[in-house]
Amino acid sequence: MLAYLCVCVCVSLSPMLSLSLVFHGWHIDTRTMWYLCTARVVWRTSRRTIEIVLFSDASFLTSSHSVINLSLFCGQTLRLSFSGGTEPSPLPAEDAYPVDADAPYPVFVGKKRKGSHTVLASAPAFYVHRRRWLFARICLHTLLFLMGYLGPLIILYRRLREETFTDIARPGEVFISDETFFECVADRLSHNEQQSASIPYVLIPVTMDYQDIKQLFCNITVPMTYIMFINNGEFHPLRSLLNRLAVELKEFVDKNLFIVHHPENIGYAAAVNEGLRHALQFSIEQVPWVFITNADVRFAPDLIPEFVAQAHAKTGNQKEILRMLDEEVAAEARTLRNVTDPRFAYRSSELPVVSASSLPYRIRTMAPEEMKRQFADTYGVFYTDSKAFMATFALSRLAIATVGFFDENFYPAYGEDHDYVWRMEALGYKSYMSMRGKFVHFENANLKADGAARNRGIFRSTAYFMQTMRFQRMNNELFRREYRRTKWFSVDGTLYQTTGRKPLPFNGTIPVDTWVLDPQRLRSIYEIGEGMRCYSSYNYYNTKLLQFSAYVS
Repeated sequence: MLAYLCVCVCVSLSPMLSLSLVFHGWHIDTRTMWYLCTARVVWRTSRRTIEIVLFSDASFLTSSHSVINLSLFCGQTLRLSFSGGTEPSPLPAEDAYPVDADAPYPVFVGKKRKGSHTVLASAPAFYVHRRRWLFARICLHTLLFLMGYLGPLIILYRRLREETFTDIARPGEVFISDETFFECVADRLSHNEQQSASIPYVLIPVTMDYQDIKQLFCNITVPMTYIMFINNGEFHPLRSLLNRLAVELKEFVDKNLFIVHHPENIGYAAAVNEGLRHALQFSIEQVPWVFITNADVRFAPDLIPEFVAQAHAKTGNQKEILRMLDEEVAAEARTLRNVTDPRFAYRSSELPVVSASSLPYRIRTMAPEEMKRQFADTYGVFYTDSKAFMATFALSRLAIATVGFFDENFYPAYGEDHDYVWRMEALGYKSYMSMRGKFVHFENANLKADGAARNRGIFRSTAYFMQTMRFQRMNNELFRREYRRTKWFSVDGTLYQTTGRKPLPFNGTIPVDTWVLDPQRLRSIYEIGEGMRCYSSYNYYNTKLLQFSAYVS
């Protein structure tokens, strides 16, 4: 039906008439027409008439399967005449090709004149074109009605106001009510145990994880000192849940419980960075490490207690190391003069140039082999999985202060974890891995509009559906792989290369802890998600931004 309407519109809107002229069984092909136009044809044109006079014998028309197609605009008339030599015999009018007895315009074939043979044909009159235009508009409006109203109505027919959202647990899991969730969070924050048995700071960016965050906080049984929720989107049921949590636990709000709402998806890296900046406001004694997790994860009963104990034990000696590094960085402001590249002495925690606070110029300018030995005996990251997988992990305070923040050019998600791990490896940090088989991740299930999501009820929410579709448009694999290749691999390689990674980002042209945001690139990705531009207009990362001399005082 769509193809039929498109054809109708194209034909109806065309102000031209295509003609095929035939003379006694012989057709004029394109090659012959070119010959005629260059050697034996006289053209006479005006606003209303095109006249072609052929001063030649008709015997050169030798092909029995050739045809000439001419186009006329509205109201224009064609006159084709043969003069001189042997005159081709005209066809009877009823044998003309093509002939349409009901055509709204005249078709004359074989009209005899003295010494010549004339063919007359006229394009449709303007009133005919207007009538076709009216038909085309009716077809277009019908098409828009079907695609813009009936189609979405059929797809979203069950998304009524009274059942916008249904809270259903995953298969095999016990349903947790909102009230139970409030009790679990309150229990995690209401503890009098020693600091070594608790998680100092829990950072959890959420998007549409309604049931998952309830399962998570009732699954983790260890105490928590601070909890930060960053609502990274406009999913109304989840926003309502967090607002009710703030009301129920008002005695903890802005003391131990922090909730931030964003109307749009600012990106996973940006959400984590916002939480890290907040965590750094506390002393290292209060927050020696930060626990960062997705909501769609589950832990074995004994995993988190062991994880917490190991994280506290392996970060206990890092306070003194961080103090010495901070003193060295503070002294650089007085001692560094006439450095070779001022960018390696520049520090900033705000966009667009973001760097770590405590990585000295001395380490920034080291060769890769020497740099890798600086923190070779220091733990920087802790994984709840048995491999380097950042669905749930913890960063030591020392690692955050030296490796820096997550690169927000990996927008909206994915890739920022590998980038951070590679930067940690460049500085030589050690990693802690948990035991195998005690950690489950549902692989970003909160953003999958699949059958499981429908069965859990969240797919019925229009807000969930629209935000998921927007995320899927923005989260094009080519976008992040292009930036990944630019930053870590040879630009001559493929987007999917896994070997040949450079030891330092951008091959060491900027400090290992530094990244520069390209706002135009992020804007193009956002507009692709909003349907404001197509994938072909995506902006590649502007490497000229790496020359950030304007920010260096």
